Amino acid sequence: MTWRRAQEQGLDPEHSLQAFDAYPLFASLGDAIVTGRSGNNLRDLRILLSGASLR
Repeated sequence: MTWRRAQEQGLDPEHSLQAFDAYPLFASLGDAIVTGRSGNNLRDLRILLSGASLR
């Protein structure tokens, strides 16, 4: 539904995905979720799974 609405408004959802920049698309549609400042940079979250710890 969002994809079709974006295309109907002349937006290019495929380009947004390829550019890793979907916020402008969602904001234009009124579908952006803005949670406010968290003080965290979630891009820095890294999870390391070791095969030994999964046994």
